[in-house]
Amino acid sequence: MVHQIRIYSGLILLLFVTLHLLNLTLGLVSFDVMNAARAVTIEPWRTLPGTIILGGALLLHALMALWSLFNRHNFRLKAWEATQMISGLLLPLMMTSHVVAARGLFELKGVQFNYELEFLALWVFLPEFAATQAIGLLLVWIHGCIGFHTWLRLKSWYGAFETYFFAFALLLPGIALASYVSTGVKVLGLAKDQQWIGTVVSQTKYVPEHTDWVFGITYWISGIWLGIIAVILIARAIRNAVIKRRKSVKLYYKHFRESQVFDIPPGWSVLEALRASGIRHASVCGGRGRCTTCRVKVGEGMEHLVQPNATELSVLKRISAPGDVRLACQLHPLVSLEITPLLPANAGPVDGLSGPGYVQGQERQVVIMFIDIRESTKLAEHKLPFDVVFILNQFFSEMADTLEDTGGHYAQFNGDGLMALYGLDCDLQEASIQALQGVQQMMRRLDILNQRLSVELHQPLRMGIGLHCGDAIVGQMGPPKTPIITALGDNVNIAARLEAMTKEFGAEVVVSAETAAAADLDFSAYPHHDMDVRGRETQIGVYAVEDSKSIPVPAI
Repeated sequence: MVHQIRIYSGLILLLFVTLHLLNLTLGLVSFDVMNAARAVTIEPWRTLPGTIILGGALLLHALMALWSLFNRHNFRLKAWEATQMISGLLLPLMMTSHVVAARGLFELKGVQFNYELEFLALWVFLPEFAATQAIGLLLVWIHGCIGFHTWLRLKSWYGAFETYFFAFALLLPGIALASYVSTGVKVLGLAKDQQWIGTVVSQTKYVPEHTDWVFGITYWISGIWLGIIAVILIARAIRNAVIKRRKSVKLYYKHFRESQVFDIPPGWSVLEALRASGIRHASVCGGRGRCTTCRVKVGEGMEHLVQPNATELSVLKRISAPGDVRLACQLHPLVSLEITPLLPANAGPVDGLSGPGYVQGQERQVVIMFIDIRESTKLAEHKLPFDVVFILNQFFSEMADTLEDTGGHYAQFNGDGLMALYGLDCDLQEASIQALQGVQQMMRRLDILNQRLSVELHQPLRMGIGLHCGDAIVGQMGPPKTPIITALGDNVNIAARLEAMTKEFGAEVVVSAETAAAADLDFSAYPHHDMDVRGRETQIGVYAVEDSKSIPVPAI
């Protein structure tokens, strides 16, 4: 709830600042245009509903920021987190005078504010504050843009528009600042005429005493704000001192290459404890429970954990996480706990997006395909290394395109062969049919490739394919920086064995009887063999197909 309030109150404030900057850019045209635009950009916020919405958003956003400050156990922050926190705490000190002058004088003193008076006050009456207001406005914008970006970058569609948002975030304050300086210089010239100053002052009902009133209110508000921050920091210090006197628990951190053990104070989240110990751990959203990149696998001690709260449960369901996966930012262990990170420390926003359940690891029925180029060593003997790489890349490109066309997944590269999976997004029957369609299309593409490379090849490329189906462990595996979706298990080994049998049978493809049955196709016209499989007591039936084009599979 705290994070939701911060997001939506922040969006309201960002909208207000955006309209304010847009209005400010019109200073490049004239004061008349700027003042006319106020009817759209400023005046709606001065109505009763607008005042309630804007004032409520400002109050709630400030309260949530203070709560976050108190609730944080340490200040080990990423650069963007520190920038957002510091700018948020500084803003009331830098912008209070502007708010009090623009709204307080209007509501309480009857001053009819316009842009002539605003620029006159900042550039002529109080020139020392001209730069302060510009810096304050930029801080507001930076603070809002960081929050906006960290919220939206967890959305799958955001990547396509991120460049446009970034360009807007740079251009708008840039143009507004140029207008601010240009208009300020213009006012300095106009202010040489005392009659012009007198006209502006009389039209707006502004008197010099109003300046003292504005600063008096500003000092009070700034003092209260600093006092609240001081009280929160003192309260944090007292709380942390009390926590230190309580018994800590052990956190066993099992990383990819090493294990570490350290104490975690009661009440701390796992993410806070990791950061305090100097351990880099993924957390794209900054520990707000939105991105899932801080997720960990829990080992010993899991039975003593409190059930996930609503925030954690919703994002874990989004990625179909198993029961032993939790978010480090939401996990507050009360007993010693063993955890293993599931993502590398440099994980990005895309790693936190929703994905199919098998990414985390899942046993499911799939069709496994193994492909191997025949006599690839002879190809290397007659060609330069550059030519060999070029030919193989052409081959793998055709195979990858076929997999994409027929619903397959490129799972593994083996030098002169590859492994593919069918059935990640469909049932076993459809997967078996898709795999057989893939076999036929691969052979057709290979014929076309041989024709295209006839001048380059000493002899046409040939390949053998093995197909088998059954249960396999499917998941994202491999090095942290370059993981792949692949499969493990006995059925994977059998499929690899079938590919090797294509040489013995002189066949293009060897299909297991289980795959033929799953596809519900008649393979009785093809030679049937029973083969021994290591680790199995019974033999496995296979069909050796010399010409894959003859397989009675529906056309794509």
